[in-house]
Amino acid sequence: MEMNNYLSEFIMFYCKDSKETASNYRRVSKEFCEYTMEQRGWSMDELVANTNKRDILMYIQTLEERGLSPHSINFYISAVSTFFKYLVEFDYRDKTNPCDTVQRVSTQGVEQKQEYLTEDEYTNLLQAIKVRTAKARKFEFTSARDTLLVTLNLTVGLRCSEALNLTVEQFNSDVISIIGKGGKLRKFKVTDEIRARFNEYMEVRDQAFNDGEDSELLFVSVTGKELHVKDINKNLKKYCERCGIDKDITSHCLRRSCATHYLQEGIPVAQVSRLLGHSNPQTTMRYYKADGTDFDFLGL
Repeated sequence: MEMNNYLSEFIMFYCKDSKETASNYRRVSKEFCEYTMEQRGWSMDELVANTNKRDILMYIQTLEERGLSPHSINFYISAVSTFFKYLVEFDYRDKTNPCDTVQRVSTQGVEQKQEYLTEDEYTNLLQAIKVRTAKARKFEFTSARDTLLVTLNLTVGLRCSEALNLTVEQFNSDVISIIGKGGKLRKFKVTDEIRARFNEYMEVRDQAFNDGEDSELLFVSVTGKELHVKDINKNLKKYCERCGIDKDITSHCLRRSCATHYLQEGIPVAQVSRLLGHSNPQTTMRYYKADGTDFDFLGL
């Protein structure tokens, strides 16, 4: 069977709950397969049948040589391990998972860089989104869209993939239910500020797509097509450069900023955990970046 057939089936059955996870697991698994096939001179079927612990360790060595952090390397190992779990469980491979006896890279003493936005930076980011540039296409549309998206990420802690799955119809209600990571159901309230920004966005959205090239999804591209997380992260990088925020801000950093804000405000960690969809409060506390800064995002 061809590599892409294996990968497509793998993603279909093992990563269907999160588009972002699916994309990353597919990318890593494909990279591992291509590397190992080249090193060993194998076909894809030979790789499936014969990969052993030594092949996994050789791949880990290349990741270390590339300068990846221990946290990133462990993510790569998890992706490849899940791929081989699929191969074993679907009877494509008689042998056990070659990652089962591979130790994860130690992260002890390694501080994982976790960027987040201060209140001033959040204000500057919103201002940067509203700056018109010469090359801007459908500026009013993209400005209103990204303002609403950033607001949702920062005030209710949505994952970007969750926000991109929202539909216009869901905003007919003031309480929105979403299915998050791991199939968990949770709800968030549409505040007055979110409603105002939603209305602003819908006004220019309707004007932008009066030719019928629209979608039921809330957040779409300038052509009315589906947006992807990488598109949002690319835009965030552009906005940060525009307003002088010297941080590697991604959509997940906005979610971390949301958690940090509420914890600094004294909101009980159990409540913040429910808002973010964490089953374990310890996961929420890893998002917390205490630096004494007072936050007041949208007065919430």
